[in-house]
Amino acid sequence: MVTLVIYDIPDDRVRERAATACLDAGLARIQYSAFVGALNTNRRRELYLKLRRVLGESPGNVRLYPVGQKELQLMLEIDNPDPNRPWGPREAGRGRAGNHP
Repeated sequence: MVTLVIYDIPDDRVRERAATACLDAGLARIQYSAFVGALNTNRRRELYLKLRRVLGESPGNVRLYPVGQKELQLMLEIDNPDPNRPWGPREAGRGRAGNHP
């Protein structure tokens, strides 16, 4: 199942460690503080526990959302790529599932 991870972490160092944990889990960065990718229940739980350790007592909020194929097919997206964004342009077709009026 696809997992969406979003977070709001004020501390730069903690935020970078959270990003590294998401990337290490095989997720792709889709926005500055948002990652998505396929994780089974066990891997999602492992990532949750790792992110919980990373955040520790620091202020912040981390959310992991399991997303089914039905919801992905209903996704709408507006993406005007910024060639200077730190994670680079998306690969053709990635993150673009769903309806595009």
